[in-house]
Amino acid sequence: IEIEKTLDESEKTFVLAHEIAHLILENLVPTPHPSIRAAIGTFSYTEIERLCDICAEELLLPLEWLRDWVDPRVPSFTVVEEVAHISRCQIETAASVIIKNGLWSAKLYWCSWKNGATIVDRSCPPDEPAVLASVRLPLPRVTQASLPSRVVQRDVAVEFGDQRCRYHVEWFIFSREKALALLY
Repeated sequence: IEIEKTLDESEKTFVLAHEIAHLILENLVPTPHPSIRAAIGTFSYTEIERLCDICAEELLLPLEWLRDWVDPRVPSFTVVEEVAHISRCQIETAASVIIKNGLWSAKLYWCSWKNGATIVDRSCPPDEPAVLASVRLPLPRVTQASLPSRVVQRDVAVEFGDQRCRYHVEWFIFSREKALALLY
């Protein structure tokens, strides 16, 4: 297994888990029936990569362990940071695995900024591109000196096209260009 030296430690950890998943899925899984081996061979490259990502997430963040760490009543990037630190994975990975497994009733948005507007690049659970394009989140105020930082906004009006809903929004701001928004 080769891992790019320029990756940060959490990225290297995920890549290693992903590559171990390839070994498990492609070489080490005993197949008692030839039809199972044939079925594995019919997956596309994208499907195999996605399956290896899922396996890597489970290797790094086992669901039973997560249930012990995550309070289902209180979504928070404080918890996400603790989980990410312990499991040596990225904050984005920890947050999305928590939400995908239904441990929080929350939405996660990957955001960037352009000309003073928030651009939502993707979400967990996933939304269609048209829905992502319609999301309007108010910009948090941060200074370059405080990055990365967390900003909590309470009772915020978030627009989804013609609809307006009120949420608590917690931001994890990585840089002036990149942030995660946790809505609950």
